[in-house]
Amino acid sequence: MATKQRGFSLIYFLIILGVGSGVLLYAVKPSVESLKFAKTTGDVAYLKDAKNALLIFAASTPELFATDTNDPPNFYPSSEVIGPGYLPCATDSPTGQMIHPCGMSSEDENGLVMGYLPQNMIERHFSFYPTHKVAIQYVVDSRYVFSNNDHNTSSNVLTPLNRNQIGSDPAKTDLIQVGNQTDIVAFLLIDSQNNAEDYRIDPAAKQFNRPDRPAIIITLTHDDWLAGICPRIISQKNHLDALDSTQAHWYNAKSFSNPVGSNWRNNPC
Repeated sequence: MATKQRGFSLIYFLIILGVGSGVLLYAVKPSVESLKFAKTTGDVAYLKDAKNALLIFAASTPELFATDTNDPPNFYPSSEVIGPGYLPCATDSPTGQMIHPCGMSSEDENGLVMGYLPQNMIERHFSFYPTHKVAIQYVVDSRYVFSNNDHNTSSNVLTPLNRNQIGSDPAKTDLIQVGNQTDIVAFLLIDSQNNAEDYRIDPAAKQFNRPDRPAIIITLTHDDWLAGICPRIISQKNHLDALDSTQAHWYNAKSFSNPVGSNWRNNPC
């Protein structure tokens, strides 16, 4: 009888052990939904980092383009140093080199630059994202790029950008629209199924439908753009205000003698 009890106890113990192991395995095995959530969360953070890099680039363009690319570099005079606010051109492949100039009307993009976010700008020692995890599609209003022959009369003359004006557009009209969101300067998209062009409502317009999941999109509005640029201008305001208003400098108004002027003096943050 004792032997039967010991045998039953052993069987019972093995059953309990098996059930417990199954519960444990079930508990530690991530569900498909949790894996999807983790990936989505990671991709969102990845896009936010890329957006922050774009804002850092835009706020730093006077320093990034203060010299040529010679070794050692030659510094430009203030009459040739571009102001803050300009964004990069795109690449034609996820790991390709930036293609510039970009966004001209001859490319039939109707005021847009479309492609992939460049991983870095080697000649300016700037990285937009340190590691290539997944392709980031990039769409930007061509008036904001630093290299566009429709708006540039030379390599260092760009469309004036300030808080109230985009080139010759003082009303800031005709920016990108995604779904119901307007006032968009650029957007970043992760989508393994479609290109950004697939969401475009009209080939002649800057309007896009908002992608559904699993696609992920993050926008850069004109207000975001300002929030990234204004701190560097405000922190230097005393120095900038002390400049002669007739000096050829990005802070002053654009004129024949000041081709780089963006007129932040009269459009302060």
